Amino acid sequence: MTEQEKNHALCDEEWQKGATTVTSTPRIVTIETTSVCNIKCVMCPHGLDDKNMTYEHFPENLVPKLKEVIHNASIVQLHGLGEPMMNPAFWDMLKMTHKNQHVAINTNGILLNKKNVDRMLATWIGEINFSLDAATHETYQKIRGADFNLVLNNLRYLISERKRLKRDRPYIFMNMTLMRENIEEAVKFVELCHELKADQVHFWQMNQLDEEKPWRVERDGWSFDYHQQLLSKHPKLSNEMIRKAKERAKELGVHLALDWAKKVFFDEDDSPEPEKKKKTENKKPETFSPKQCNAPWNWMLIKTDGYVVPCCFGTGTLGNINALNPLEIWNGRVTRELRGYLLSDRIHPTCSSGVCKFISGRKSEEVEKRWSAHNISKNIQDMVWKTFVVVKTTAKKVVGENFWQIAKPRYLKLRSKVIRFINRP
Repeated sequence: MTEQEKNHALCDEEWQKGATTVTSTPRIVTIETTSVCNIKCVMCPHGLDDKNMTYEHFPENLVPKLKEVIHNASIVQLHGLGEPMMNPAFWDMLKMTHKNQHVAINTNGILLNKKNVDRMLATWIGEINFSLDAATHETYQKIRGADFNLVLNNLRYLISERKRLKRDRPYIFMNMTLMRENIEEAVKFVELCHELKADQVHFWQMNQLDEEKPWRVERDGWSFDYHQQLLSKHPKLSNEMIRKAKERAKELGVHLALDWAKKVFFDEDDSPEPEKKKKTENKKPETFSPKQCNAPWNWMLIKTDGYVVPCCFGTGTLGNINALNPLEIWNGRVTRELRGYLLSDRIHPTCSSGVCKFISGRKSEEVEKRWSAHNISKNIQDMVWKTFVVVKTTAKKVVGENFWQIAKPRYLKLRSKVIRFINRP
């Protein structure tokens, strides 16, 4: 049994025992390599062109801090809101991984040219998941606004090189974020996967967001309305298309994976089949609760700004690796408190705005009150961090680069002490 397998077993054991302070380390580590992207998909914040949003690469100087937390992980994911290969430090992170891990990235495939395919195949990469969202050029152009044929050619080259090298890895997946605009291409998407000889298809649902906040994108005479594109608004069509895609996948021998974190099939109130409707009414709906979530015993996600969150759905933070070691945060005050909340079937402020199946639609007054206090703490951290950046920039200008190099260790020590004080147990 490898170190990673032992750690994986320990993660499960400590969750089942209800431990809030753990000896295991994260078995899943997700590093947001960058939030910068080279395309603007309509269902992504990049597509909104929000001037208040800031996009950045994961800093190169923080990469060495990842070594310890990456080493014991069974799964390492090097992606986030942006395109991983846009950050030169992505390749340094990839070098930290090893053969006993499943290393995965999501990519739009545009930068996966011959040179980068060759670089990728020289590493321990285990999974490359292509985000396509369409089976035709027309739909791809609407949703992603890029060159569909370029991406398909890059995908074909990767598959051919893997075959030439007689390797079964990396596994090559194709994913589609489902919406009204592309749901009728679900079957074609499965067929495209079969034609290209990719290993798997993933269907993901869009997040259920606050409908009071408008999300509209105009592109080439087409208007995308996020809330109207949600398949919960088109249950009958969605259910029919997904069922047909499942049947076609079975016929072709294509592995089709459906969204594990969100609802896939929706209730059809206007079903024309009385017998089917009766069965649906009598069937007990599947329910989920906070105590079923094991993310804080398994998963650590580190954002480009160094903030650590418990999973890709959580909006609150557990700490910042600019000031603390990732493993200190793993057993820090907020993380321990989060575990305790989940064990008692309560929603922690860190998760209060999340959209996962364990907490979706479950808000409480206690959470809202505590979330305000949690936000204040984060705002203080942000303010302190920005102040130190200003001090650093000003000092370098006033005293010069040579003197700054002498003063730098004291500056870093003071900065660390202040942020540790804010994050104290």
